[in-house]
Amino acid sequence: MARRELWSWFKTLILAVILALLIREYVLAFYVVDGSSMLPTLHDGQMVAVNKLVY
Repeated sequence: MARRELWSWFKTLILAVILALLIREYVLAFYVVDGSSMLPTLHDGQMVAVNKLVY
């Protein structure tokens, strides 16, 4: 019984990792602003989240 439960947890973990990678690749990305081209809205070093679905 413990082996079956361990296998279930392993499958859940693998599914979560795959889902996280797919979301990161196709849905949402995080970037750090480099330089002053976005001033005064965003400052150098700030982090922004980009929605990739709208492109």
